[in-house]
Formats: sequence, C-alpha cells, structure tokens
Amino acid sequence: MANGRRLARLRAATERSGRRVTDGLLIVCVVLGSGLRLLNLTAPPRLDETITGVTARLPFGAMVAQLRHGDAHPPLDYLLRAPIARHSTAIWLLRLPSAAMSVAALVIFALWVRRFEIAGVVAVFLFAVSAFQLEAARQARMYAPLALVGLLGAVLTERWLIHGRRRDALCVGVVLTVGLFLHAATLLVAGGLIFIPGWRQDRRAWWWRGAILGALGCWIALWGPSFVDQQGPSNGAAYIPFATPSRALSAVAELIVHSPDLDAVTVLVIAAGAIALVRRDRPIGRVWLCGFLLPAAMAAAIGTRAHLLIPKTLAFAFWAPCLAAGAAAGWIGTLPAPRILAALPLVAFVVVPSTARAVVDVDQTSWSTASFAPALDRLDDLVHTGDGVAAFPGQLVFPAEWHLSGPAAPRPLAVDIPSASAFLPKGRTWQGTLWLIEYPGSHATSDNWLPCGAPSERIEGYRISCLRHR
Repeated sequence: MANGRRLARLRAATERSGRRVTDGLLIVCVVLGSGLRLLNLTAPPRLDETITGVTARLPFGAMVAQLRHGDAHPPLDYLLRAPIARHSTAIWLLRLPSAAMSVAALVIFALWVRRFEIAGVVAVFLFAVSAFQLEAARQARMYAPLALVGLLGAVLTERWLIHGRRRDALCVGVVLTVGLFLHAATLLVAGGLIFIPGWRQDRRAWWWRGAILGALGCWIALWGPSFVDQQGPSNGAAYIPFATPSRALSAVAELIVHSPDLDAVTVLVIAAGAIALVRRDRPIGRVWLCGFLLPAAMAAAIGTRAHLLIPKTLAFAFWAPCLAAGAAAGWIGTLPAPRILAALPLVAFVVVPSTARAVVDVDQTSWSTASFAPALDRLDDLVHTGDGVAAFPGQLVFPAEWHLSGPAAPRPLAVDIPSASAFLPKGRTWQGTLWLIEYPGSHATSDNWLPCGAPSERIEGYRISCLRHR
C-alpha cells in the first residue's frame, strides 16, 4: 500500500514537472513568434498593400465600387483599416492590425493545443515561425485576420462536437460570416464544416446546419451580386496558375515550410499527423477533416478550372497543417520531457531556413514598391498644385496615389491613354499638365498628348514625362 502511494506521488510529480517544461516551451514559442511578427513593419509597402491603403480611405460607396470592379475581395478588411488609412500613410500603422491579430492567433492556438504536450509544443513552434504566418502578419491584407477567424472557428467547432451547445453553433455561424466578408475562400470552409454532424438528424445537428446556412445566406444577400461581378477578367486573380497535383501539394506544404524541395516530405508528415489526430482524438480529427482536408480538396478541384489555389487560399485553416505536423512528432504522454527538447531542434533544422528568408528578405514574397520609391520621390518634387499624375500600366496608380496624395482620397482623372490610370494628387482643379510615370520596359502611346517642355527623366528604370493635351 505504501509503495503504491509513493509510486502515485512520484507519477504525479513527474507529470507536474512535464507540464511545467511544456508550458515553459510554449511560452518561449509564443514570445519568439510575437517578436518575429513585429519585425520589419516599416519595410516598403507591397503593391497589394498600397491597393489596401488607397481603397480603404475611399468613402464606402466608392470602396464597394472599386472592389466590385477592380479587385477580388470583400470589404471587411478594408473597413477595418479605413480609420488608419484616412488619417495616415505610415505603412507600419496600416500593418499593425495584421500583426496584432497574428499574435492573438498564436496565443489562442497555444492555449488550445497545450493539452497535447509534445504535439502541442511542436505545433505552436511551427505556428510561431512559419514563413507564411510571418509574411501574413507583416502585410496590410486580410490573411492574418482570416487565420485568426479560422482558428476561432476550429476551436468552437471542437467545443460543439464535445458539448453540442447551441451557442457554439451560433458562434461558428458568426465566425463564418466574418470570414466570408474577409475572403471568399471561406466558402470552401463553410462547405466542409456543413458535414461536421455527418448524417445526424437531431435538433442540435440542424441548429449547426442552420447556423452555417445562415452565414451563407447573409453573405449572398449582402455581397453575392458583387461577387458575381468580381469574377470578370479584371478581378486580379489571373496570375494564379491552374491547379495541378504538384501545385496542390506545394500550396499545402508552403503553409509550414517555404522550400519546394521539401514539399513531398512536408505533406507526408502532415498526412501522418492527420491519421494520428483522427485515431487518437475523434472530435479534433473530425474538425481537421471537415475544416481543412475537404476545403483543400475542393480548392484543388475547382482550381483545375479557375485561378484559385495558392497558399493564401487556405489561410482560414492555417492551424490544421501545424497541428497535424505536431501530432506526427508525438502524442500525449508518448515522449518524456527530455525528448521534447530533442525533437524541437530537429523541427527547427527543417523550418528555420525558410523562416530566416521571410525575416530578412521581406520584399521577396510579393512585388515591392522599394524600387519605385526614388521615382515617386522625384515625382513628388515635380508635381505642382493642379497637375495630374498618370501611371502606366494602370496598376502602378495605387502606389503612386499612396505616396503622393497623403491620407486624403485624390480626385480620379479620365485620360485617353490606353491602359493608364490617372488622378489629381494636389488641388481640386486640373490645370491640364499631366505627369506620366511608366514601369521599366513599358511605353504608353497616345496621339492626343504632346511633351509640355520639361525633359523626360529615368530613375531606377522608371520614366517620368510631362505631357499636355493637344
């Protein structure tokens, strides 16, 4: 009897020691990930970030029109950043909501998976240092908010599977509604989560289905017609290649490790972890299957005919590959604390190189305006009150507006230069002078404009010309 009590006390002390080690490692991962997310917030803005800034400072009606005919996204993220964009052009302020939401997602994820010990520690480490998450946290775009909303949806879905409470189902409906107005890829997640109850016909299952259908109905009523308009050739998604098996594997793998040579291995690890999840923890395994695998499969299938599948499409379910990869490293109680410390360096050896690239080469993940800045600085010196500015091709108008106009929305100008866009950055009345800035290697043509007398300049390959209408 005495020996049994001593063994029980020893076992309890060992468990407490293991929990302290696990909690300490989780805190280290959260602190590390939070610090990485706050690095380089002042780096030059990317092209799509200037689109966010310029669109966010528009009045609501003009914002909706701009998104409806010139972008591929719903308005919620732009509305979130509107108070910042309308008062400042500091890019770090525009990025701050993304960084804050990414840190919040990291904290929530750590609390959620804390019970999984080794699996949880590895999963949180991957969540903390993933190049994908760091890039999303430092972009004034909707992907970090989308990852947070998706994580909340997963947590609530697991709670509903365990307890069956109506309020959890309704909260998932609210989460999906928010996600739908952040990014249309949430439609895929809604299509997966509708299968959470399986074939159940009880009242709780119908409340679940009703909450999801209610979110879809709200989105269709408020944004459905705009979404249909956005599917035209100007929606900005044409750069996304059609899905193939290799591209689908790469889209999943890049959520954790941005290294093409490791795509197959990464997906195999995720698959092994998913099997462990389904076998060892049925509720969270079901959430993984319906909240990630089904949406990813639908994205891959649709992507064979539409410009859809890239890692950002799966941002809503970013938590899932991290948790599966963590589960592949071990499960509750299978590895003692000292071996946890041995497992993390192995994971770090694989993941950290892509993390380092994301931290150092912050402008390599998307088209950056860094090379554009000297030309814009020079243009700012040349443009006087009443002068118009045109950009060729037209997408360059967004960084030009963000740089030259300040937080006020400029007046758009209609100019007869094909594929160019123009605006009035200073003053209210156009005096007829037009400064044209052209991307290196491109050349705008129009027979209706003549040089105004000022010589053309080339700065970092960008050409600046002064024109007046015939």
